Amino acid sequence: MTHKKKELKLEDLFKANSNYKEVINNHIKEEISKQPENYFQGQDGFSSIKDNQDFYISDEGIVIYFSLYDIAPYSSGIPMFTITWDEIIDYLENPNIIN
Repeated sequence: MTHKKKELKLEDLFKANSNYKEVINNHIKEEISKQPENYFQGQDGFSSIKDNQDFYISDEGIVIYFSLYDIAPYSSGIPMFTITWDEIIDYLENPNIIN
């Protein structure tokens, strides 16, 4: 049996035409606002996730992460933001993904 492999994109997890990006962007902006000194500000700072945004799936939810220097200085490490399943369940194409 042959299995086709496909790179999973963030948008593949969500219903078509859902505003998942807005939900994720708002979560990240809220987290950044708690410690703004750890992140770049202005045009160098965070504005929105990309269509090809790096992420992984954990037991808690979807973890959005950024490369060094993307939205923060090296000293801040790799910025990671967990969007919990509770926050996004209504936007998921297949809510069974969390089981």
